[in-house]
Amino acid sequence: MKEVDFGGKKVWPNGPSSVTVNKQTIILTPTNMQDDLTITITVNDELANYYFRKPIYRTYIDKFAGHSYMIEAKLSGLSYSVSDVITIVYRDTRSGTDKAIDYGSIAGNIVGVTLTVAESSNPIGWGILILSNLPNVAKLGSEIQWLLDGGLPEEQDNNGVVGGER
Repeated sequence: MKEVDFGGKKVWPNGPSSVTVNKQTIILTPTNMQDDLTITITVNDELANYYFRKPIYRTYIDKFAGHSYMIEAKLSGLSYSVSDVITIVYRDTRSGTDKAIDYGSIAGNIVGVTLTVAESSNPIGWGILILSNLPNVAKLGSEIQWLLDGGLPEEQDNNGVVGGER
Protein backbone atom coordinates (compact mmCIF):
# COMPACT_ATOMS: atom_id res chain seq x y z
CA MET A 1 0.00 0.00 0.00
CA LYS A 2 1.47 3.34 -1.05
CA GLU A 3 -1.25 5.86 -0.31
CA VAL A 4 -4.90 6.40 0.62
CA ASP A 5 -6.78 9.45 -0.64
CA PHE A 6 -10.10 10.66 0.75
CA GLY A 7 -11.99 13.13 -1.40
CA GLY A 8 -8.85 13.93 -3.39
CA LYS A 9 -6.66 14.57 -0.35
CA LYS A 10 -3.92 12.22 0.83
CA VAL A 11 -4.89 10.95 4.28
CA TRP A 12 -2.51 8.00 4.68
CA PRO A 13 0.34 7.28 5.50
CA ASN A 14 1.10 10.82 6.73
CA GLY A 15 -2.38 11.95 7.67
CA PRO A 16 -4.56 11.93 10.78
CA SER A 17 -4.51 8.98 13.16
CA SER A 18 -8.23 8.49 12.42
CA VAL A 19 -7.16 6.82 9.14
CA THR A 20 -5.61 3.38 9.58
CA VAL A 21 -4.58 0.50 7.36
CA ASN A 22 -4.45 -2.93 9.02
CA LYS A 23 -1.39 -4.02 7.02
CA GLN A 24 0.73 -2.41 4.35
CA THR A 25 1.59 -5.51 2.34
CA ILE A 26 -0.38 -8.38 0.90
CA ILE A 27 1.24 -11.09 -1.16
CA LEU A 28 -0.82 -13.02 -3.66
CA THR A 29 0.52 -16.20 -5.23
CA PRO A 30 -0.95 -18.77 -7.65
CA THR A 31 -1.86 -20.91 -4.64
CA ASN A 32 -3.07 -18.01 -2.45
CA MET A 33 -5.13 -15.61 -4.57
CA GLN A 34 -7.04 -14.03 -1.71
CA ASP A 35 -6.09 -11.71 1.14
CA ASP A 36 -7.75 -8.86 3.01
CA LEU A 37 -6.58 -5.32 3.47
CA THR A 38 -8.74 -3.05 5.60
CA ILE A 39 -8.71 0.73 5.41
CA THR A 40 -10.53 2.42 8.28
CA ILE A 41 -11.45 6.09 7.97
CA THR A 42 -13.12 7.47 11.07
CA VAL A 43 -15.02 10.64 10.21
CA ASN A 44 -14.36 12.75 13.30
CA ASP A 45 -13.07 16.19 14.34
CA GLU A 46 -9.45 15.14 13.72
CA LEU A 47 -10.20 14.18 10.11
CA ALA A 48 -12.26 17.36 9.60
CA ASN A 49 -9.46 19.55 10.99
CA TYR A 50 -6.93 17.80 8.73
CA TYR A 51 -9.12 17.83 5.64
CA PHE A 52 -10.63 21.32 5.91
CA ARG A 53 -8.32 23.09 8.39
CA LYS A 54 -9.20 23.89 12.00
CA PRO A 55 -11.88 26.57 12.21
CA ILE A 56 -12.05 29.50 14.59
CA TYR A 57 -14.94 27.90 16.51
CA ARG A 58 -15.64 24.20 17.03
CA THR A 59 -15.12 21.98 13.96
CA TYR A 60 -16.10 21.64 10.32
CA ILE A 61 -17.13 17.98 10.68
CA ASP A 62 -20.70 18.80 9.62
CA LYS A 63 -19.37 20.12 6.29
CA PHE A 64 -18.72 16.50 5.21
CA ALA A 65 -22.47 15.76 5.28
CA GLY A 66 -24.51 15.54 2.11
CA HIS A 67 -21.57 14.94 -0.21
CA SER A 68 -20.08 11.87 -1.86
CA TYR A 69 -16.34 11.24 -1.54
CA MET A 70 -14.06 8.97 -3.48
CA ILE A 71 -11.77 6.81 -1.36
CA GLU A 72 -8.80 5.74 -3.44
CA ALA A 73 -6.16 3.19 -2.48
CA LYS A 74 -2.90 3.33 -4.44
CA LEU A 75 -1.05 0.02 -4.39
CA SER A 76 2.53 -0.72 -5.39
CA GLY A 77 2.79 -2.95 -8.40
CA LEU A 78 -0.55 -1.93 -9.89
CA SER A 79 -0.83 0.60 -12.70
CA TYR A 80 -4.30 1.60 -11.46
CA SER A 81 -5.79 2.43 -8.10
CA VAL A 82 -8.66 0.75 -6.26
CA SER A 83 -11.49 3.05 -5.28
CA ASP A 84 -14.99 3.32 -3.93
CA VAL A 85 -17.41 6.18 -3.31
CA ILE A 86 -19.16 6.87 -0.02
CA THR A 87 -21.81 9.41 0.90
CA ILE A 88 -21.77 10.99 4.34
CA VAL A 89 -25.11 11.79 5.97
CA TYR A 90 -25.66 14.44 8.63
CA ARG A 91 -25.49 13.51 12.29
CA ASP A 92 -25.57 16.05 15.11
CA THR A 93 -22.04 15.90 16.52
CA ARG A 94 -22.38 18.61 19.13
CA SER A 95 -21.47 17.69 22.69
CA GLY A 96 -23.80 18.38 25.61
CA THR A 97 -21.75 21.48 26.42
CA ASP A 98 -22.00 22.75 22.83
CA LYS A 99 -25.77 22.22 22.85
CA ALA A 100 -26.03 24.03 26.20
CA ILE A 101 -24.08 26.98 24.76
CA ASP A 102 -26.34 27.07 21.69
CA TYR A 103 -29.57 26.84 23.70
CA GLY A 104 -28.24 29.33 26.26
CA SER A 105 -27.44 31.71 23.43
CA ILE A 106 -31.00 31.40 22.11
CA ALA A 107 -32.48 31.91 25.59
CA GLY A 108 -30.19 34.90 26.17
CA ASN A 109 -31.29 36.41 22.88
CA ILE A 110 -34.95 36.04 23.85
CA VAL A 111 -34.40 37.58 27.30
CA GLY A 112 -32.14 40.32 25.93
CA VAL A 113 -34.55 41.29 23.16
CA THR A 114 -37.49 41.24 25.57
CA LEU A 115 -35.70 43.53 28.04
CA THR A 116 -34.43 45.93 25.37
CA VAL A 117 -37.85 46.13 23.67
CA ALA A 118 -39.56 46.74 27.00
CA GLU A 119 -37.09 49.47 27.90
CA SER A 120 -34.58 50.36 25.19
CA SER A 121 -32.11 51.93 27.63
CA ASN A 122 -32.01 48.85 29.89
CA PRO A 123 -28.27 48.05 30.27
CA ILE A 124 -28.96 44.55 31.61
CA GLY A 125 -30.97 43.65 28.51
CA TRP A 126 -28.24 45.00 26.24
CA GLY A 127 -25.57 43.13 28.22
CA ILE A 128 -27.49 39.84 28.02
CA LEU A 129 -28.09 40.38 24.31
CA ILE A 130 -24.39 41.06 23.61
CA LEU A 131 -23.09 38.16 25.73
CA SER A 132 -25.59 35.67 24.34
CA ASN A 133 -24.48 36.50 20.79
CA LEU A 134 -20.75 35.81 21.34
CA PRO A 135 -21.12 32.16 20.20
CA ASN A 136 -22.93 33.41 17.08
CA VAL A 137 -20.06 35.82 16.34
CA ALA A 138 -17.58 32.92 16.65
CA LYS A 139 -19.74 30.77 14.33
CA LEU A 140 -19.88 33.63 11.83
CA GLY A 141 -16.08 33.88 12.00
CA SER A 142 -15.80 30.17 11.19
CA GLU A 143 -18.21 30.52 8.26
CA ILE A 144 -16.23 33.47 6.88
CA GLN A 145 -13.03 31.43 7.29
CA TRP A 146 -14.75 28.53 5.45
CA LEU A 147 -15.66 30.80 2.52
CA LEU A 148 -12.21 32.43 2.37
CA ASP A 149 -10.54 28.99 2.38
CA GLY A 150 -12.63 28.01 -0.64
CA GLY A 151 -15.18 25.82 1.15
CA LEU A 152 -15.61 22.21 0.13
CA PRO A 153 -12.98 20.93 -2.30
CA GLU A 154 -14.44 21.16 -5.79
CA GLU A 155 -15.03 18.37 -8.17
CA GLN A 156 -14.44 19.40 -11.74
CA ASP A 157 -16.29 16.76 -13.75
CA ASN A 158 -19.87 17.36 -12.50
CA ASN A 159 -20.30 13.79 -11.31
CA GLY A 160 -21.28 14.74 -7.75
CA VAL A 161 -18.21 13.02 -6.26
CA VAL A 162 -15.58 14.99 -4.38
CA GLY A 163 -12.07 13.86 -5.23
CA GLY A 164 -12.37 11.65 -8.19
CA GLU A 165 -13.41 11.04 -11.73
CA ARG A 166 -15.90 8.30 -12.42
